[in-house]
Amino acid sequence: MSALQPESATKLTDQISQVMDRWTSQSLDYAILLAAVGTISMAFLEFVKAITRARLHFHRYAISRWLRFAESDRAFEELMTLAAGGKENAASLFDQPSGKLMGQLQAAANVALDYPHMYKPLYEFLTSQPQPRIPPPKENAPARDADTWRSFAEQLSRAPASAEERPEFLATSRSGTQARARLGHLVARKLDSLQNWIEYRWARLNQFVSVALGAVFFYVFLNTTPALRSESRFSLLAVAMLGGLIAPFAKDIVTALSGLRTRRT
Repeated sequence: MSALQPESATKLTDQISQVMDRWTSQSLDYAILLAAVGTISMAFLEFVKAITRARLHFHRYAISRWLRFAESDRAFEELMTLAAGGKENAASLFDQPSGKLMGQLQAAANVALDYPHMYKPLYEFLTSQPQPRIPPPKENAPARDADTWRSFAEQLSRAPASAEERPEFLATSRSGTQARARLGHLVARKLDSLQNWIEYRWARLNQFVSVALGAVFFYVFLNTTPALRSESRFSLLAVAMLGGLIAPFAKDIVTALSGLRTRRT
């Protein structure tokens, strides 16, 4: 096949350039519209979250769900006492970002671990572990760390050991200290798991609501556009759903297309 003449090659390049310019211009218009819809959706979502105090209610639900296996309601009351100064201050605690919330819960858990005889329901919940399917025989079962540390903590809270009691105290101090360290790691991992659940669920919920709002706003725009009124409702709904999914990423698309247009000019 013979090579293209310079005039033909130039003409073909110009045609391709014109097609690319039209495609870039149309795509940029759609991307700007989607970016506007995404921005409006996120602004409206933040407004609704501020008005309804959605984060407060979500955190309250998350903590209540976490404490659902506690033996009594006293665990929640003790947690609020240590973390917020009482149940009457629970709203100010739950309305904090998850990082500050978990910091207060960690401090409350440390107090409950240090004084198990004072906060027994909360201590029992924090130190509980899943039971094995086949429990070991009672005569061979090792002492629970929670029981070991609670017994030793009660000894610490009493008067100093007498000369006769001191050997026994020294014998139990090592096992008690080791049990406290293991319990500290256990509670820290429980709180880390709770924080991961809260942050994951909150992010997914925000993402779902923002996409739904974007689809609603985009559908309203399409439905009120005179040139599109003849289209079927199903087609408009499908386009709106697609626009809602793309809207959060439209800003990046606008930036990329604007850069492409700038390079071509």
